[in-house]
Amino acid sequence: MQYQLLTPPKYNEKLKFRQTHFEFDNKCILSKLDFMLEDICSLYNISIEPLNKKNKFLEEKIKQTPYPSSVRNDEEYRALKINQSIDQQSDKINSMNSFLNQVTAVYVWVLVEQTENKLISLIEKEVKSNEHDGFTDWKRRKKYFKDFNIQVDTFKQYFQVLELQKFNNKVKHLGKVDEELSKTKTFKDKLNYPLEYVTIPIVDYVNNSYLYLIDLLCDIESKIFKNTLREEYGINN
Repeated sequence: MQYQLLTPPKYNEKLKFRQTHFEFDNKCILSKLDFMLEDICSLYNISIEPLNKKNKFLEEKIKQTPYPSSVRNDEEYRALKINQSIDQQSDKINSMNSFLNQVTAVYVWVLVEQTENKLISLIEKEVKSNEHDGFTDWKRRKKYFKDFNIQVDTFKQYFQVLELQKFNNKVKHLGKVDEELSKTKTFKDKLNYPLEYVTIPIVDYVNNSYLYLIDLLCDIESKIFKNTLREEYGINN
């Protein structure tokens, strides 16, 4: 099994983008987000490379020494021990990949929080001449935007980002799928599963979070700063 590499959203030609230049963004919030996502994708890919190499090595080893159908002599016993060792190493690799996915997902959520708070800070400064650091609670950030008639829960990627937010909380505080998380798409019917045993859609988490923030930027541009929004779209396969 080869683990999938991450492509930074900005360079993912399969994604459909709305306008990606915003007049109000005088603090280059989107550009900084792009750089941070590039870094996290690079770090992820560097970490995945040795796991993929090890997996390929183990696959070749299995071809050379398949599991014996029975153990009747020393050679078959040797093959059995080799394959048991391969299984143990494969389990270890899967565990490492699961941990990498969890860490990456948590940091992607951190970027969502930080970006929303940077946007709140910019809005307060430009519109109200106030200093504001934003909110640690997503509900308060959503309410803040709603006061400007920006309803993030209507964005196309909202429920994927909501799942990421809930997953982030369980990683940090519980380590398993609870009743709340089991109601989301990825974790349906996985109540009480340890999180390391659930394959999470890390590629979707990265891409959907980015597209969610692009929609937020678009609404801020048009609804708060009243700038004409050019609807420009990228490739969508």
